[in-house]
Amino acid sequence: MTKTPTSKTTNFATTLRICREQGYPDLTGKRLTPNCRYNILKSLSVLLTGLGEPPPAPEPAEDSPPEGGGMAAWRRIGKLRHDSEALGERALLSFMQREVRQQHNREAIARLAADLLTGGKPARKDSPREIEDDWLTIFSEVAGHKSDRDIQRMLARMLVGEIRKPGSFSPAAIHTAGLLTRKTAGQFRQFCNLTLRSTGISFVITSPWPDFRTKGEPDLGVKYQDLLDLQCAGLISPSLTSNLDLNAYLNKAAFDMADRSIVFTQTQLPPPKPPGLDIILLSPVGHELRQIIDLTAVEDYANRLVEWFGERGISLSTLT
Repeated sequence: MTKTPTSKTTNFATTLRICREQGYPDLTGKRLTPNCRYNILKSLSVLLTGLGEPPPAPEPAEDSPPEGGGMAAWRRIGKLRHDSEALGERALLSFMQREVRQQHNREAIARLAADLLTGGKPARKDSPREIEDDWLTIFSEVAGHKSDRDIQRMLARMLVGEIRKPGSFSPAAIHTAGLLTRKTAGQFRQFCNLTLRSTGISFVITSPWPDFRTKGEPDLGVKYQDLLDLQCAGLISPSLTSNLDLNAYLNKAAFDMADRSIVFTQTQLPPPKPPGLDIILLSPVGHELRQIIDLTAVEDYANRLVEWFGERGISLSTLT
């Protein structure tokens, strides 16, 4: 990332003052690399003060409020447009309450992100570039509408991921996360507990469970209705009948599976032909959002995979 102009960094004085007043963790110390520090301050500037996205000055309209604004101006608009001063009053009160509620949501997510970014071990690598203004604008708009604490945590993790590595999450991922209900987020978390993830692909292996793709697998925490809901949310592939050629991954790619990394390794000589795998794919957006899910290993799933692949001359080697 190129050096940030001094004139731009001066906008952060207000943000830092608010953070100190609200008891945020130290955002200026050595725990944050220079570019990550700039990106978190820029992000908080948008979420807390809006300074990162100043609105253009509106063109004056014939019936626009007189300079100075206030309740009188809103009464005038209500009178001019709908012959009702009371309507103007209610519009102003509604606007103010909505903005306060949305600001409360943004600040809750901002605080969670600051705590995540400054907690734990310092990052080994600095952020490669500046977080994009348009990305922050979209994120701030979505964040204002999410009051559920679980969804706020997901969005905070997304923001931290984007701060550390801009480009990690697409605008589509922001909008999809913003549309999640607590129920759908829970269904997605349970499904992701079963997924294997490698570069550009995440999926659940269903071959050992012949009815998984048509009836779900309640013993693993996934009902068929869950699959339909996840499809509707755009988190898994529209098709539940995808296949994977395992030969392309044998002894090569490592997969992340909940709390472990595994490699598929052939154990028989001569090696048998690798089986084709029945899988359910996460959508591209689902693949992105899996990064911000707290995963829990499902041992019955892992043990059945070890057994099923072992019967076909393939071991699941765990990397340490």
